[in-house]
This record gives sequence, C-alpha cells and structure tokens, in this order.
Amino acid sequence: MTLFLLLDMSQIECDEFGIPDFPEPPDPRIEETLVDIDESYMDVLEEEFYKPVNNLCGTILDMWEQEFFDKSACAKIRPWLEERLASESVPEFLIEPFKKLLEYVARAIDLNTGVVIEG
Repeated sequence: MTLFLLLDMSQIECDEFGIPDFPEPPDPRIEETLVDIDESYMDVLEEEFYKPVNNLCGTILDMWEQEFFDKSACAKIRPWLEERLASESVPEFLIEPFKKLLEYVARAIDLNTGVVIEG
C-alpha cells in the first residue's frame, strides 16, 4: 500500500475517476510513504481499513486500487483514525500506517488538498 499526500494541487489535473494525475516522486508537490504489508494480512486489512474507510467516505478503495480523498473525506477519516489509534484493538501491523495516514489527512485538511491511497 502506498500513501500520497498532495502538498500542492495547482497544475494537477484529475482523471475521469476524479483521481489526481500527479507526477511520480520525487516531486515537490507530493509526499509518498510506502507501507509494506505482508499478503497474509490482506483479509484483516480489508476488514480493519478498506471497508470502514469506504463506509465513511462512499469510496471503493480496495487492494490494488487507487482512491483520492479530498479535504472533506480527510475530515471524515481523521476522527475515525484518532479513535482507532486510541483503542487497543488495532492490529499491530496497522499502527504505524494509521499514524502516518493520520498525519497525512491532518496536513491535507490544513493545506486544502488531499490524500491518494493506493491499495
């Protein structure tokens, strides 16, 4: 899974699905974090991340798919992540990715940009 924070949306077009057609890293308009998750955890990732985020945002994020979360979607994800991280039920392998995503959605809200998640 890869997380992309869009730092600057100027001069970035969106494709027919509304996903920004951003340049490949390195580029000063994006920040990228690669999250290495073992394939044996994919079912847990689906249940603990993809489904809840899709329910919150009305998206179709899935393994090997890409989805753009604009400022308003980030505002929905942020409290969910904060609540999940405060609970003791988050699977260990998701703690660091959730922390990084929380950082990215908070910054996207402040910057009025968004986050792209590539499952």
